[in-house]
Amino acid sequence: MTYSNRNSRPGRAGLTHLLGAALGLFLFGALAGGAPAIAQSAPKASGDLGTASSASARVVDMASVRTLNAAEAAGRKAPPHPRGTLNATQYEAAKAAAARAPATHAGQTGPAPIREIGKETPGATVVFAGQSEQGGIAPSDMALAVSQTWVVQVVNEVIAVYDKTGVLQAGFPKSLGTFVGGSGDNGDPRAFYDWSWNRFVVVVDDFTNGLTYVAASATPDPRGAWHVYSFNVWGTANCRTGACNDFPTTGFDDQTIYLGINFFPAAGGYSDFMLLLPKAKIYAGAGFSFRFWSNLSFGGILQDTIQPVTLLTGNEHPRAGFAVNSRNNFATNQCSSSACNGIVVWAFSNNLALVSPFPEISAVLVNTANNFTLPANANEPGCARCIDTNDPRISATPIYHDGKITAALETAGSDAGYHVLWFQVAPVLNDNDPRCTGPFLNRCPQVTGASMVNEDCFFCGGQGANGGSYFGALAPDIGGDLTMEYTFSDNSTFPESAYTSRRATQSANTMHDSGIVMCGGAAATSGRWGDYAATAGDISALGQNYQWFSGDNVLASGNWGSCIGRNGFTVVNQP
Repeated sequence: MTYSNRNSRPGRAGLTHLLGAALGLFLFGALAGGAPAIAQSAPKASGDLGTASSASARVVDMASVRTLNAAEAAGRKAPPHPRGTLNATQYEAAKAAAARAPATHAGQTGPAPIREIGKETPGATVVFAGQSEQGGIAPSDMALAVSQTWVVQVVNEVIAVYDKTGVLQAGFPKSLGTFVGGSGDNGDPRAFYDWSWNRFVVVVDDFTNGLTYVAASATPDPRGAWHVYSFNVWGTANCRTGACNDFPTTGFDDQTIYLGINFFPAAGGYSDFMLLLPKAKIYAGAGFSFRFWSNLSFGGILQDTIQPVTLLTGNEHPRAGFAVNSRNNFATNQCSSSACNGIVVWAFSNNLALVSPFPEISAVLVNTANNFTLPANANEPGCARCIDTNDPRISATPIYHDGKITAALETAGSDAGYHVLWFQVAPVLNDNDPRCTGPFLNRCPQVTGASMVNEDCFFCGGQGANGGSYFGALAPDIGGDLTMEYTFSDNSTFPESAYTSRRATQSANTMHDSGIVMCGGAAATSGRWGDYAATAGDISALGQNYQWFSGDNVLASGNWGSCIGRNGFTVVNQP
C-alpha cells in the first residue's frame, strides 16, 4: 500500500500538517474465540499518513501565558453540542420522546445522595471549589490530571493548577486560548498525567479554526514550559459556521498518545478519526510523522466517539492500546427510536510503523446486560426536564488497570429518566497478527475477546424525588476499588456533584450506596450542562489508594461551578 500527500498547509503555532490521501482500506478480521457474549466482526477503517512539524513544537512557558480576566467570558458562545447529525429541533424532539420511552431496565430504586459522610462510601479527605462560569465558557466540560504534587483542572477556555490541598497557584487560572495559541474559542478539554514519564498532557479543540491541540508539559511541573502541537487531518472546519471537529477523546499506552475526533462535514453526516501520535517525540518537543485511522466501522456500521483509555499506573503495559465506545449511537438517532446494546472494544498495535506492515486495528463487541436508550433531560426544583443530559455515549475518559477498562454512559431507566450505566470490561489479546513477522513479530496483537466483569445501571428504577444521575466518571485505585463521580438532581435538589464507591470485594454489579454530596446545588439552571466529568487515580505513595474527581454544581448566581475532591479506602475497617 502506498500513500501520497494531497497538499500541505501552514498550521497554527508554526506547524505544517500534511493530509494523506486515503488510497486504500485496512481490513483486519478478529479471530474467533472469547466469551459467548462476544461478537466477532471485521473492523474497517481508512489508513493515512500525516506529519506534525518539520522541526519542533511551539514551546510555551506558563509564566508568559496571560492570566484569565474573570469578566471576559461574558458573551462567549457555548461549545458545539455533541449531538451528532440531529439538528436542534430533532434533538429536542428525541429528548422529549425519551421522557415517554417504555421501561428498558429492571432498575433498583434508591435514595438521593446524602450530605454527610456515609456508613459505607469513604468521605472525601480533600474538597475544594474549582473553576466556574465566571472565568470559563458555559457549560463546563471537565478535564483533570493529578501528579505527585499538582492538580491540573481544565474547563472550557480555562486551565488552572492547584497544589493537593486546593491552593490555586500564582498566575492561574490561565487563558486556554493564549496557552495553546488558538483563536480564543477553545474548549472540549481532556487531560491526563503519564506516571511513567512524569508529564501532563492536555487536549483541547479550537471551535473557530477547526484545529485540535495536544500540549505536553516539558517537566513534571505544569507551571513551567509546555510543548504545544496543533492537528488537522479532517480538512477545513469552523464549528460556528459549518463543518466541525468536535468532542475530542484521548488516552495513551507505553509508546502512543491517542487522539480521537468526531468530525461533522457541513453537508451532513459524520466521520471519526483516531490519530496515533508518538509519545516520546511529543514529550521531547520534536517533529514527527504519524499514522491515523478514519471512518472506523464495526459490523458494517460507522462508529463514533471512540474513547481511548488512560493507564492508571506506570506498571500497566498492555501490548496494544485500547479504546471503547457504546454501539450504534449516531447511526440510530442516539438510541431514541429503539434501544441500543453493546460496547465495542478496540485494540491498536504497531502504531508507530510508517511503512509496511503498518498499524494494526481490531475490535470485538461485548453485549451489555442492560439495553441503553436516550436519557430524558434532568429535573430540578420548579422545572421538569430542564437540564440536558446529552445521550448514551461514553463521555468521560476510561481508565485501564489490572486488565480491566472502567467507563460509563448515560441511559434512561425503568422510570424513563436519566441514569448512569457504568461497567468494567476485560479485553483479551492474541500474540500477533501472522502477517507481522521478522522484526515485527509480536508487535501486532489483536483483540480476540472480552468479558464484562461488572455492569450496573445505577439506581435505574429512580433515585430521590423523580431524580437520577448523569455524566458519571470512574477511577480505580491500585487494589481495584472504584470511585464514581456523578451529577445528581431531582424535584427537590438543584444539580450537585456527588460520588459513590465500591471495594474490589463488593458484590458484583453494585456500588456500596447511593453516594455522598461533594458540592451542593444552590439555584436553578437550565439548558446545556457540562458534557462530561473527570476522574484521576493517585499513585504518588503506596497505601494511599486515592481517587480524585471533578464535577459540576450550580452556584447561588445560577451559573455553573465545579468541585474537586479526593477520597479512597485507606483503613481496613471501611467496607
